[in-house]
Amino acid sequence: MDLIINAKKQIKQFFCPEQVYSEVSMKLSIKWFSVTALIIGTIPAAILFTWCALNGFGAEIVRIFESVYPSGGFSILENMDKPVVNRLPGIAINICYAAVDSFIAGFAFSSLYNLFVSKLSK
Repeated sequence: MDLIINAKKQIKQFFCPEQVYSEVSMKLSIKWFSVTALIIGTIPAAILFTWCALNGFGAEIVRIFESVYPSGGFSILENMDKPVVNRLPGIAINICYAAVDSFIAGFAFSSLYNLFVSKLSK
């Protein structure tokens, strides 16, 4: 008998999800959302910086990025006339900046989201 009652409850929750949502508010995992934001933000930046170091594509975007973040003489654009090996430290520094910024943005977003969800669900 309990099996039938549990099955009916599960079917009701499947077809009437508004009752489930009204009881439970979904929060984000701050750690995993931050790591996901880090990955999603860093991979395109790494591709862009590497591609720019190889053939100069996206130089204006990299110029804007490097104007905000110091690279200590290892700028990708300042070393364009030198071999690619001389641009590798600039690529690594810029990727680290992008990774830290993406992680901080993911942390801030998920923290604020969880704060507002907890305040609005009360």
